[in-house]
Amino acid sequence: MSKPPFKRLITEDELERGSDREGLITLDYNNWQPELTKPQLSQIFENGSSLKIFLRPSNKIQSRQGSGTYIETYELPNIRHQDGKYLAFTDGNHTSSNNVKRLFQGYDSYYAYGNIGPGYYNYTVLCTETGIQTTTHVMNKVRYEEMKWIVVDDYQLIFEGTHFTDNVNIINAIQNYKSFRISLTLQDDTVIRQDLDLFFYYPDQRNLFGYTKASHFPAFFRDLAAFDQFCLQTFAVEYFYPQEMNVSLEDTGQPSFFNFYHDGTYEDAYMKIKGEKANYKNIKIFASK
Repeated sequence: MSKPPFKRLITEDELERGSDREGLITLDYNNWQPELTKPQLSQIFENGSSLKIFLRPSNKIQSRQGSGTYIETYELPNIRHQDGKYLAFTDGNHTSSNNVKRLFQGYDSYYAYGNIGPGYYNYTVLCTETGIQTTTHVMNKVRYEEMKWIVVDDYQLIFEGTHFTDNVNIINAIQNYKSFRISLTLQDDTVIRQDLDLFFYYPDQRNLFGYTKASHFPAFFRDLAAFDQFCLQTFAVEYFYPQEMNVSLEDTGQPSFFNFYHDGTYEDAYMKIKGEKANYKNIKIFASK
């Protein structure tokens, strides 16, 4: 099944000419971008550029009709890329006056955008003694009347390869109080783009290593192509996704956390607990400008 087209909700007849809305809403079919361009992807994964998204939710959606239209923007620091499929995630620290109880219940809330399935995803994560539980809401992109990717040229590549023992560029960047992020390619060619929590250099041991900030994602995001096909085959009605679609999916969750070392090895959260390491295929290290 080919990917269904996306339908806009607003029409020219509904647009009030001469109003403030005229300058803010354009009627081109592609006035919002459902996918990142190749140059944008290159900036993100080759130069470490920050990724943000500009959104204008539609007030044509019945489930939120009457709440008015507005504009918002999210930063998307966590990105997974597999063979042309990608999802970019927020940091999980979302709440609102409607769900403030989550702050007392241990939930994290994320939004994810990319070229997977019908649109975008809002998922909550709850870590318990028995495991990680996630609930994901799958929604159609037409809930937005405008959607635009923003790539910010604010980082630069300071290392690419596998072994970075005593790397002068990294050590100098630590001494100059830079912020860091990595693009880590695993053996299965999954690419992880995440911000670092800390970078360490022990000169006596010549030990240079770092670890990422922690985040979570639903287990079905491990294979983005398979989840994309699941969405295409499950949620389309006559080759279109219902504009009011809000499907809830339950699944286990997985931490996205990586320790990486100057000798070309890394650990994820599960490997860390087991005391195991593996070789990464490639790492790009970026420092803030």
